[in-house]
Amino acid sequence: MQGCDRVDPRKILAGAFIVRGTALLLLPTLSGITLFDTIPGLFVFGVIFGLDWLATGPPLITLIADRFGRRSAPYVFGWVFLGHQVGSALAAWGGGYARVVLGDYGPAFLVAGIVAFGGAILGMRVQVRGTRRAAAI
Repeated sequence: MQGCDRVDPRKILAGAFIVRGTALLLLPTLSGITLFDTIPGLFVFGVIFGLDWLATGPPLITLIADRFGRRSAPYVFGWVFLGHQVGSALAAWGGGYARVVLGDYGPAFLVAGIVAFGGAILGMRVQVRGTRRAAAI
C-alpha cells in the first residue's frame, strides 16, 4: 500500500473527502434499505464512513509539515484540529436545528456532503513546495 511518501498527499486527502461526501449524501437513502436481504444499509454506511474516518490525518499532517516545516507541524496541526472540533460541534448543532425546524435530517446530510466535496477541492488547491516530490498517480 502506498502512502503519502509515494502519492501526492493532496490526492489522498481529496479522495478521502470525496468518499466521505458520497457516503454522507447516500446516508438518507441507505438508512431505509436492506442489501441482499440481510445487510442493513446503515451498516454499509458505517463501514464506509468508518474506514474513511482517519484517512485524512496522514495527508493533512504531510501537507502541514511541507508548508510550515517539521518543527512547527505539531503546533499548526493542533490549531487545525481545534478548528475541526469547533466545526464538528457547529455541524452537530446545525443538524439538530435542521431536524427541529424542518422535521428531517436530510438537509443536514446534504450540506455535510457538499462541505466534504468542498474540502476535496480545497485540498487539491494547496500549493506544495518544491522540497518534496510526490509521484504523480
